[in-house]
Amino acid sequence: MVFKKGQKSWNSGLTIADDRVRRNLEKTCLKQNIKLWSNEELEVLKNIYPQIDIPIEEVFKTLPNRTPKVIYNKAEQLGLSRGGRWKKGRKPWNSGKHLPQETKDKISETLSGSGCYWYGKSIPNNIKKKISNSNKKRWQDEEYVRKIIKSRLNLPNKAELKLDKIIQETIPNEYKYVGNGEFILGGKCPDFLNVNGKKLLIELYGDYWHFGEDENERIDYFKEFGFDTLIIWEKELKDIETLKDKLMEYNKK
Repeated sequence: MVFKKGQKSWNSGLTIADDRVRRNLEKTCLKQNIKLWSNEELEVLKNIYPQIDIPIEEVFKTLPNRTPKVIYNKAEQLGLSRGGRWKKGRKPWNSGKHLPQETKDKISETLSGSGCYWYGKSIPNNIKKKISNSNKKRWQDEEYVRKIIKSRLNLPNKAELKLDKIIQETIPNEYKYVGNGEFILGGKCPDFLNVNGKKLLIELYGDYWHFGEDENERIDYFKEFGFDTLIIWEKELKDIETLKDKLMEYNKK
């Protein structure tokens, strides 16, 4: 059947609660040998699945006619989540379980050599360039950068909290922590911003994550936007008095 432009389907505006929709769905499932979820099963899933204190194995047992994969898929469709923080000492459902060697070999074969989809293939240079330009353009969008930062990181971290405390003790009410994406400059997010009209930034470099980096690259980058930048390395937090002197001297600019 070909739909004409503007023509509505027979089930437009109806939900699965409608008898006609459910009967049609049952017929489709019967043809494809799929067992339709009953209202009772759905209620059990909605009530039990989100409860993190109930082991996932017990959830599976309450729905014996459904496989774990089917249960997971249905829960995802319904927007259900086994949310909450992982409790200390609680074991994951697959703890102590191991895949048979045969299965491991099949997975390995699929992901390597000729079994892998990308084996012997490469992305053309013109496509690589388009992807690169597209990514660069996205990272110039302040809202995009802000969303990425907030979704990836738990900020501020311990080192940033410690530095913020030292800053407020030394030069109170001069700088604000903006490393959570609150302030984006040229697609990059500094850690601290002067809030009293001075174009001054403070960046905290972790000894591990920024090892080998040239701090002048960051300084020069923000300089293009008219901002001076003070780089503080994580190891400097150990000598608080020297760090306070460094902060006071920098803030005189």
